[in-house]
Amino acid sequence: MAPRANWKGFLRLSLVTCPVALYPATSESEKISFNQLNRATGHRIK
Repeated sequence: MAPRANWKGFLRLSLVTCPVALYPATSESEKISFNQLNRATGHRIK
């Protein structure tokens, strides 16, 4: 699936106008997981 812009608009600087599109920085397929660590040993808690 191709990424789609969240927002589209124009950036105007004096006499120049540029089209701008805002895309998300992450993809839908990426998942973030966190592990808890034992503070004393630094090992992962299961």
